[in-house]
Amino acid sequence: MVINVSHPRSDLIGEQVTVIPVKKSTERGSFTVYECERPDDLDNEWDIRLSNRQPVELNRPLDAHVYRVSRKNNELHVSADDFGMKELGGNKDRFLEASRYVIELPDYTNPSANDLDHDEILNAREMLRFCIRRDEMDWFSVYHLLGKPSIDLLEDAYELMEGLRTSVRDGEDNAIGRYIINLSDLGVLSWYDTFIQRVEEGKQYQALPNKELLEKLYAMDPTEFEHFIADCWKEIGFSANVVPDEDDLGIDVIAQRQDPWREKHAIQVKRYQPDSTINLGTIRNYGAIDKMVDGDKSFLVTTAQFTENARKAAQDLDVELIDGIELTEFINDENLHDVVDRYVK
Repeated sequence: MVINVSHPRSDLIGEQVTVIPVKKSTERGSFTVYECERPDDLDNEWDIRLSNRQPVELNRPLDAHVYRVSRKNNELHVSADDFGMKELGGNKDRFLEASRYVIELPDYTNPSANDLDHDEILNAREMLRFCIRRDEMDWFSVYHLLGKPSIDLLEDAYELMEGLRTSVRDGEDNAIGRYIINLSDLGVLSWYDTFIQRVEEGKQYQALPNKELLEKLYAMDPTEFEHFIADCWKEIGFSANVVPDEDDLGIDVIAQRQDPWREKHAIQVKRYQPDSTINLGTIRNYGAIDKMVDGDKSFLVTTAQFTENARKAAQDLDVELIDGIELTEFINDENLHDVVDRYVK
């Protein structure tokens, strides 16, 4: 990620960035804080602090994510741990139900406490608390799915939602309508609508770090993974079909399109352990598979990694390689999270 702004924005939270820790600064509870080398594209007055549960090696580049922007101290706080970046899991249905409930609140005429569901409003408030306190394993997923509102707005929204909740609990009918109007005017109810849309489109997976998304892809069985790859190619404008086992000749998926020009891809799919490697010999086996089907290009797509010699051989043989991390980047770049949602259990 390139940070090239005078004042880093709160919507940078969750963005991935490469940092170089150079000095251990202090211990804070279970975290160790490190001072980091400032990237060339970051204004001089901004410092980077890395907070991590696991020890890190100094003077080595490290992939991390922004979790806090401190304008007061001119600091960007980052972490290489996956805390907060987990999938919604057990909160998904609860938060979806609460979101569907609160977006209907403006439809009530002269609402009273007896009309409203205290527990749904409590759950909607809880979603805002996740984003403010950032002490839950899936806080960033909730924050991302709500549209990454600013911290100042989140705090105002929390106070309004808490006021609505207590008014419903205490039967203060005269205050309920006012809180609903204020929440609507602030745009808070639209956040919950965004949450619903993004979950239904599978964008909860967009919030996951690449490594965790990769683990979910590897959890598919091999046949499902072939169909998943075919569907990814369909989403970018190809017709694509999985080749039956008895006919595959080393080709798992054939994808083609006529517009804007004729293309035919022969794709070999390998669902291997993400930390395993594919070597030179495997690449040589698939170097000319596109010619078997009068194709234009050969692809080898995998959840694993490629050795350096394998990549050199692929370049010589004109085979396009997509390893596990590159596959997750392809999914993010092409916005294929709805395809992920159809396959991930």
